[in-house]
Amino acid sequence: MKKILFIKRKSITGGEAYENMLVETLRKKYYVDLFEIDTQNTLDAKKSFFRLVSRLLPRLRCLLQVNSKLRDYDLVIEDFFVKALSFRRAKKRIVIVHHFDNTFLLHQKLYNLLEKIFWFRMRHSPDVIVAVSDFWKKIFQAKGVKNIKVIYNSFDTINVSKEEIKKFKKKFDLEGKSIVYIGNCQEIKGVVESYKALAHLNVHLVTSGKQRIDLPAKNLDLTKAEYYTLLAASSIVITMSKFNEGWCRTAHEAMLLGKPVIGSGRGGMQELLHAGHQTVCSSFDDLESLTSRLLNNRLLRKKQGLAGFKYASKFTKEMFQKEWFKLIEDLT
Repeated sequence: MKKILFIKRKSITGGEAYENMLVETLRKKYYVDLFEIDTQNTLDAKKSFFRLVSRLLPRLRCLLQVNSKLRDYDLVIEDFFVKALSFRRAKKRIVIVHHFDNTFLLHQKLYNLLEKIFWFRMRHSPDVIVAVSDFWKKIFQAKGVKNIKVIYNSFDTINVSKEEIKKFKKKFDLEGKSIVYIGNCQEIKGVVESYKALAHLNVHLVTSGKQRIDLPAKNLDLTKAEYYTLLAASSIVITMSKFNEGWCRTAHEAMLLGKPVIGSGRGGMQELLHAGHQTVCSSFDDLESLTSRLLNNRLLRKKQGLAGFKYASKFTKEMFQKEWFKLIEDLT
């Protein structure tokens, strides 16, 4: 049985969901040692320099701990930071890169240095990058990297009953008006601008997750099941991210629930929205008119929701498993 070392971080991002599903998949066929790096306590750091350094230190500690063992494994799976910092060879390596975007880092010099080291090493190594969308594959090719494989996110079937939606609306005082979900409550998700654009509409504007910014919209810190119910209860889901997304699981999950999505289309999200016949909004100035158009046309919402569901349903666990098993067998 092949031995795999999987070095991953603990977080609450879409990348974490992808990697958790990958661990579950790989353990069906291989022996997997999991080394998790806890960077969650760095997310609220006030200064970007210290946030970046505090993300690097756990990875350096990890490398010191596993460095001497790398050759005991047939394969090492890691992320951008670990690849940039590690100089000891493993037999085979796969690097998962969900996205690159330093737009919101105030201190960019250290990050840019690490990125240069990373690209240099990837251009001169046999290691494979796994990208999560065709958008990022093209970006990596432009950097001179040849060994790139696209393996998309996979998703469980999501079912939410009408009774669950009814109870949810009553519990969180969301009755009487349409619900418009505008995203996770953090600046980079574009919720501030989305709220300003839509504040005068007669709807419930809702954000979710830990409230990282002060916003008049109703914010709900929910369980996973409740979060899916929020998406199912929404008339429209807004994903106006201001950074280049890897894919955008929020948009995909909304589409799985048959909900129309309006998104910025940044990064891999554009591929998702275009292929799923959703609405791409490239400017916050257009958000109110596009939202009102959907709110006032039930048939259009239904049509867009059905088209989104048809596309989103293709990304199954079976597809994910097949692609990853093939990559590992070909590589090892």
